[in-house]
Order: sequence, then C-alpha cells, then structure tokens
Amino acid sequence: MKKNILYVLLGGLFLSLTACSENWEDATSKHVYGENENPYLRADAEATVTKKIQFGAGQTQIISLSDYAELFQTQLGMTVDEAIAGISSGKVVFHSINAARNTWDRTAPNKGTTGWYFDVMGNISSQADANFTVELNTSDKTIMINALENVVAGSTLSINVGFAINGTDFDQYVRILSEIVIIDVPIEVSINIPDGEYSATSIEFNDYADKIQECFGMTVAEFCEGLDGDGKGDIHMYSVNLESLKWDEESSYTANAPGYWMMKDGTVTNWGVAGYSLFAECSISDETLNIGRSATPVAGDKYTISIGFRDKTNKANLLRFVINITME
Repeated sequence: MKKNILYVLLGGLFLSLTACSENWEDATSKHVYGENENPYLRADAEATVTKKIQFGAGQTQIISLSDYAELFQTQLGMTVDEAIAGISSGKVVFHSINAARNTWDRTAPNKGTTGWYFDVMGNISSQADANFTVELNTSDKTIMINALENVVAGSTLSINVGFAINGTDFDQYVRILSEIVIIDVPIEVSINIPDGEYSATSIEFNDYADKIQECFGMTVAEFCEGLDGDGKGDIHMYSVNLESLKWDEESSYTANAPGYWMMKDGTVTNWGVAGYSLFAECSISDETLNIGRSATPVAGDKYTISIGFRDKTNKANLLRFVINITME
C-alpha cells in the first residue's frame, strides 16, 4: 500500500506520519524546514530573557549580551563571542521572533546588516512605517533598541529577537523578549506657594523655551496661542498620574481653562469638593502655568503633581512637568 506522508504538530514539534496510521509511534522524524519557512518556536522559558524597559521617544536602550554569558553557554554551548562569530560563519542565526504566530521570522535585516525596523505592534515593518529599530552591535556585543521620534507616549509593545543554532530547526536558542513602555521624559520643577487662600506661584514658559521648541516646533508665544482654553487651539492640558503615567483624557477643564482643580495627588476634581487642594491654570497672556492653593493645605504640606501638554492632532508632540510643591 502506498503511504502518503502527513506533517503533524505534537508537543511543539512537527512530525512526519503516514496517512494511513493514527498511531503517534509511527511518526518518523521532525519536519525539516525549508529556507522559505519560518520554524516553529519551541517553548523554553529557561532560554528566554525578559527585559522590562521604559524610555522616551527618540531614546535608545542598550541590552548587554555579556550579562547573559552563562545563558548562552547553557543553551547554545557557546560563549557570547562564539555565538556572534557564528552568525558570520552560518553556525548561528540571529532572527526576529513573531510571538503572535509562535514562529521565528526569517525576514532579512532591513536596518543595516543585523537589524530591523518595527512598527508599534512589534512587527517588522518598512522604514516608512517604523516606530522602533532593533540592531545587533557585533563589536560591542549589545542589542540596541531605539524608539523613533514618532512614538506616542503611553505606547506598550513587545519585541522579540533571538540567537539559535542553525540547523533543521531552531530549537537551541536564546531569546531576548523586550517588554517596552514609552514614557515622556518630564521637566521637574520645585516651587513654594505662599500662604493665603487662592495664592499661586507661576512657572514661566519662557524658562523652557528651548524645550517647547524641541517638543512642539514652536516659540513660547505660538505654544500659548495654541492652547485650547478658548476651545480653538490644538494643544490640550492634562493631569498625568504619577504612578501609571496615564494621561487623563476623560476630564474636562474644571478651573479657568485651560486648567483644573485637583486633589493633593493631582487627581482632577471640582471646586468645593471635599479634599480639593490645588489648582493648575495657564495664563495665555502672561505665558505662565500657575499653581495655586485652596484653603485646605497648611504650612509645610508637600505635594507632587504632573501636568502635561499635548497636541491633539499630532500626539507625538508633548511636554510634561513634574511639579514638587511646598506650602508656606
């Protein structure tokens, strides 16, 4: 009887099985992947390095492979130097990993000779559609992850790359899983607010003219004119949670617009609500951000709040302040 060969998945391995048999013991061999096939990623938690990374748009994070020398020796039977040299000789491959499909991705490098462009979903992309780049620096033995300027703060994604012994499969590997959160890098300011209900201290936007030009491509005057206090501008003011770094996109202005009344932790509230402590308001004509107090705070109280400004059309244009406050 002529037997047709089927390929079946068992325990993460593709096996050859005769079509007229239902007995797993008849499986003859693992599937041999062709050059145009993306091999299955065999699950191996012990071969995976997970890096939790926070950084801002336009910034680069460096992962030193030397920190994982023991893992390379255990998983590949090689030093880091030998693994990198093996890429040139063909003994080792360095590829992206498609976690959604649980496969290696043999897409050829499109960023230099050892790197790729990635979109905000963590998939290999063209340069035009890219939000990130990942490159292996063979000289420094590092992996460089770069967030491009168009990445929006708050973006989260995972990028996977790995080294594997080149063969019929890539089952001997070291995987680098980078779990990335893009944050905005704030300007930190410390101020004292004088005693007296509704007294305030001003933060002069002109003191940060260079940063405003860098983040928005505007002069201070243009930035202030672009604020949406009159409902017409494109730059909105936000309260930002200091722990989660989440920008409050739900709250409407509750003080003189653009501005908010706040609880002592910076949460948006309304005037007169129990616990209301602070207000943050922009004066467009004075080109200032004014931080003031209600009757609740007492001398010596210390608060920290975060105020952000972002273009509603181009969300990559943003600027955030972290403001340390002492009540006099």
